[in-house]
Amino acid sequence: MTYDHWKTTNPADQWLGPEPEEDDGMSDEPLIHDPGAATSRDFAKSQWQAAQRGHLTIWTIYDRPIDHPGGFIARRFEVGRGNTVATPEILTGKLEDIRQAFWKAGLTKRSRQDGDEPNIVESWV
Repeated sequence: MTYDHWKTTNPADQWLGPEPEEDDGMSDEPLIHDPGAATSRDFAKSQWQAAQRGHLTIWTIYDRPIDHPGGFIARRFEVGRGNTVATPEILTGKLEDIRQAFWKAGLTKRSRQDGDEPNIVESWV
């Protein structure tokens, strides 16, 4: 499957049938997922919408960052055209539940890299 395929075909439609049209996924309102309730459709939709804009989605898991000292939080970023933009889409919960949600969605884990912020646990693409 080529990159261009992802830009023109919504994978959620392939697996689950089309969903009614909504926004472009880049609103300013937080979109908070519960790992137990997040579905493969949620992740596929985010990935597809980013691809439509020519961007790659990366989810980064943080351990008690300053703005979420109560536990783990995963934030979705879009990378494209020389910059990285944080989206309002987040996932909170137990680390294993977040990992399980990403694994079930078919994402791939990327371990911490040299130079990462200390509270970064890992990233998923």
